[in-house]
Amino acid sequence: MKVVLVNPPQTLPAKSVGVLEARIHPPLSLLYLAAVLEKKGIEVAIIDALVLGEGALFRDGDSLHFGARWQLLKEKIAELRPDIVGITSPFTSQLRNALAAARLVREINPDIPVIAGGPHAVVSPGDFLAEKTIDVVVMGEGELILPELISHYDGSGSDLSEIKGIAFRNEKGEVVVNVRAAPVDNLDELPYPAYHLLNLEDYFHVHEKGFKGRSYASVSQTMPVITSRGCPFNCCFCSVHLHMGRRWRSHSPENVLGHLRLLKEKYGVRHIDFEDDCINLNEKRFEEILDMMIEEKLGLTWNTPNGLRGDLLNESLVSKMKKSGCLRITIAPESGDQDTLDNIIDKKLDLRKIEAAVDLLQKYKIATHAYYIVGFPGETPAKMQRTFDFAARLLKKYGVVPSVTMASPLIGTRLYNESKKAGYLIKEPAPEDILLGSHPGGEGLLRTDEFTPKSVRDAIKKFYRRVFFIALGKAPTLIIRDPRAALEKTKGLLKLAAG
Repeated sequence: MKVVLVNPPQTLPAKSVGVLEARIHPPLSLLYLAAVLEKKGIEVAIIDALVLGEGALFRDGDSLHFGARWQLLKEKIAELRPDIVGITSPFTSQLRNALAAARLVREINPDIPVIAGGPHAVVSPGDFLAEKTIDVVVMGEGELILPELISHYDGSGSDLSEIKGIAFRNEKGEVVVNVRAAPVDNLDELPYPAYHLLNLEDYFHVHEKGFKGRSYASVSQTMPVITSRGCPFNCCFCSVHLHMGRRWRSHSPENVLGHLRLLKEKYGVRHIDFEDDCINLNEKRFEEILDMMIEEKLGLTWNTPNGLRGDLLNESLVSKMKKSGCLRITIAPESGDQDTLDNIIDKKLDLRKIEAAVDLLQKYKIATHAYYIVGFPGETPAKMQRTFDFAARLLKKYGVVPSVTMASPLIGTRLYNESKKAGYLIKEPAPEDILLGSHPGGEGLLRTDEFTPKSVRDAIKKFYRRVFFIALGKAPTLIIRDPRAALEKTKGLLKLAAG
């Protein structure tokens, strides 16, 4: 039995700022699945269309096609002669590409079982099964579910109706959604990702695939690492708990250090992107990881692109973060208005602690980036302005570079459910609407008595014009800390400021 796991090309909005400088990372979810399958003696291969062949970046209508052309992907799948194909859909906005990849498999051999998974598969498995190109959808973490499915297809396992965590069509063509499977309880029992199945050099080099003279790039010798899963918090807009659950689970510090050592010594990695949703939720564990990195003298640098809890930082931790190789940190205040945080977003966060944290980060010369969201139902223009003022103050006083987006009702979240019930949705969002629905240059998906998408979009553009002139004054400091990040962020700020 040979399994081929596919990361399809992506479709990106042509007018999205910064998309052409996107970093390319290996598909971690597929690497973990492959490692589990190999441990069970199953032959497995991975195709990452984002780096397949020479890659591609070309205009396709109002969008950009990012990754190998479809014909090349089809040829590669056929060449590997799979018995089963698994396809990941890492973002809701990429559903159509997962379905397109499945159609390629059907064209190669209509009898090959096709399995799909990803965050959107949890909240809406029927979207995948609406076409007969996909046979089974995995809902949630696949490391325990996929081996069961393979046993089913090789004739040694259970009937599909008995496998938890999947959706499928029965003999009548009806969609059946089984009960959810329990999450992976002990993450240390999972093998390290099967990096050997990919050529990591593909991710270390800068790719110059021009589109009107521009390019996209990956950060040299950088690898993503996830040390924990799940989120216990209740932010109205977030879908993490739908996919990974509310119970926070983590690898042990010893396991994390072994993973880092493997990446450095075997694969020549120099920088780590910790992609956890909340790496420092357990402060003691986080400190132990930092202590081990310092004692080991790995010489790695690192950052947290998805963010960490700024309100859980203290001087002891920040000092160790710096000493262990931390270059930059992302935090996510989400709002600069405490009432919006408390009573609309429902994020248990004290803004006074955020300001104290960024003061410490500046003291230790750790570059800081912050995410903000405006345009929530119940939010007024005055509340949004407090977010803009807070973000501008943190930039001017501490050098914290802001990113502001519009609230986007991801399907299955409390924001989506409550907005739909109250009639705030401008339209029922299709998967491809989600990405551009949150972007300042996008159309927006929410309208209330207090705001329209245009008024929110105009307010964000006005804010970025203000921020651009602050950033000009801070430019020497920002460039010294992180020249690449400063250059990319300045390009984006200039575009947004121009409106």
